[in-house]
Amino acid sequence: MISQAFLLLTYLSLCESIYKKLSNLSPSEENTTVCSLLIEDALEVDFSVVTTLAVAFEESRFTAQLKPTKSNCVGPLQIKVKYWCPDKRLDRCEPIYEGVKALKYYVKKFKPERKAVCFYNNSKKKECSEKYKYTSHYVKNVYKHKKKIRDILKKKEFKDLF
Repeated sequence: MISQAFLLLTYLSLCESIYKKLSNLSPSEENTTVCSLLIEDALEVDFSVVTTLAVAFEESRFTAQLKPTKSNCVGPLQIKVKYWCPDKRLDRCEPIYEGVKALKYYVKKFKPERKAVCFYNNSKKKECSEKYKYTSHYVKNVYKHKKKIRDILKKKEFKDLF
């Protein structure tokens, strides 16, 4: 059985590799911590770690984002408080956990996944229609991130994680 401490160190190492690959920069402690928490919550709710990390990187670059934006979004997955937080209140919200659940909801509800990712970002964009094959700039970036993350997960030290 793998210890929690070993898993945490492995997640931190994985997150450092992912951040460097996606940004060409070294991550801060916040970046690796947020990434690790995203992994843990994705596994807890039985959702794709790769999709979670790709969307979170596109949304926030793995930052906590605890202060609501002007559109009242919070967390590394930029969820709207009024839709995803319990009682529509930030003080009762776990933004990472609720964000992963929100993303899972979209992927389960909308097919194909490109449509779900596009709708997660903004369903009102014209590129989020079948006519445009759900090819918004946002979706293209998320899929570029997904490919790079999958490549990292093929490395010997990470290939048996998920």
